[in-house]
Amino acid sequence: MKKISLLLLMGSCSVMFAQNVKYGVTANAHITGINAVHDASKARFGGGVGAFATIPLHPSDVFKSQYMFIQPQVEFSTQGENGKAPGVGDQKFSNNYISAMFYFKYFFHNETERNNLFVFAGPKAEFLVSDSRETTPAYELAYGNTYQDKNVNSFGFGISGGVGYNFSENWEVFARYDQGLTKVYPDNPNNTFNGVIALGLNYSFSGNKVANDVAVLR
Repeated sequence: MKKISLLLLMGSCSVMFAQNVKYGVTANAHITGINAVHDASKARFGGGVGAFATIPLHPSDVFKSQYMFIQPQVEFSTQGENGKAPGVGDQKFSNNYISAMFYFKYFFHNETERNNLFVFAGPKAEFLVSDSRETTPAYELAYGNTYQDKNVNSFGFGISGGVGYNFSENWEVFARYDQGLTKVYPDNPNNTFNGVIALGLNYSFSGNKVANDVAVLR
């Protein structure tokens, strides 16, 4: 039911402001970790790639004057962390996700024109695609029952937000932090939440091209 409601909302907004919807692709480099599980650990370096739609929340004849948007986004993201438990070798915990975000995006502005600086925030859902553990027998013997990190949740929920700068009609740069609110390891009694710090780029395709495509479809 929630998925159907979300799709209806996205569809309604697309119809209302179809002339000004922008579609694009996104990519980022990030560091990730898992809270409260491996006492000695280091962040995992990874990345994400995906696509988004930027939908204005108020009508305007000039796209540059609009400053409030919703931005649904889907991306593939590599996450996890590297373990450094003493005396048992190195460990690698790799979890790869398809992530879905639904951002509210706000540009700072004056009375006639928006600024290039913006902030964004919203909920995030994660669907596990694959997971792997690289450990040693010594690690399993010493820490396996303590960390309880063999089973990985197939679904996660959290929040995501950040700040960005629009430096041309098509390009944006952003910094983002994602905080998980559901456990990565359900068997562990601690709040084993994902954390992501990302730097990335958004590329939006020409708004005029999208408008022309919509007109042709009509």
